[in-house]
Amino acid sequence: MFDRTNFSRREAIKGASAIMADTMIDASNAAAFGKPNNYQADTGWDISSCNLCGKTAVVTGAAKGIGRSICIALARRGANIFGIDLMESVSTNKSYPSSSEEDMKETEKAITALGVKFNYAKADIRNYDEMQSLAKRIITEMGTVDILVADAGIEIIKPFTETDEQYWTDTMGVNVLGTAYTMRAFVPYMVKQNHGRIIAISSTQGSHGVKHSAAYSGCKWAIVGLVKSTALELGANNITVNAVVPELIAEPEAASVKTTMQTSYQHTWPGPDEVSPAIVFLASDAAKRISGAVYDITGNRSKQYSS
Repeated sequence: MFDRTNFSRREAIKGASAIMADTMIDASNAAAFGKPNNYQADTGWDISSCNLCGKTAVVTGAAKGIGRSICIALARRGANIFGIDLMESVSTNKSYPSSSEEDMKETEKAITALGVKFNYAKADIRNYDEMQSLAKRIITEMGTVDILVADAGIEIIKPFTETDEQYWTDTMGVNVLGTAYTMRAFVPYMVKQNHGRIIAISSTQGSHGVKHSAAYSGCKWAIVGLVKSTALELGANNITVNAVVPELIAEPEAASVKTTMQTSYQHTWPGPDEVSPAIVFLASDAAKRISGAVYDITGNRSKQYSS
């Protein structure tokens, strides 16, 4: 298990601050991210421990939004990327546009421009057997999976009294079972190689609830429990498992949710690029002693809920 006795919380905070600030450098400077060994952060913390050169990251929901931003942020640090996305509608109940292969091509274009490898596959994370087969294929193609980011998810806005079986099946299937199946498919390979970083994307909606979004809120709370439980099991194999909990993100997909919420978050909603630096940090050696943790990216909204 991980030895936390010598872990300094202050050191972790300094490290996280440094990598988050550095990762958000303009894309025009992206070439520097692959070779950070000579860079020294203002805090005196050695940013080279966040170098991901030669590592392989698998990201679900990679075609657009937060998933694309995560892929690009990891690639800027030198990681090779394998993106997974359904690239078609996952539910007839969903009110916002689904991702497409054209979206994935845009992700591919952005990442290959950084000089790292990028492959992708169309897959349904709700299909256990399909995810098992895909994991085997990725290991064959990429050689290893060092980082797994479970980002794929959907939200369907509907009053509780109007929900039906399909509403619950679609939402729980993608957000809970899909996340669990993704982890279950790749964890055996991480156990065999005796290392790995797993980051699951939750949401503040799981902590404070949202009107007309019972299933999504329940799913995102379930992810926290999944992360904490698997962190306990996998620590002996040098595998960390953490959750990142973003505020509602400024994307077209979130438009219908915004009408049901009020926020004092600097009068703006954060964008995907404000989430991805936390994933880079948790994927790096700088976070090797952090597991079972929940990282809120919420501006000042964390104070509004206790869970």
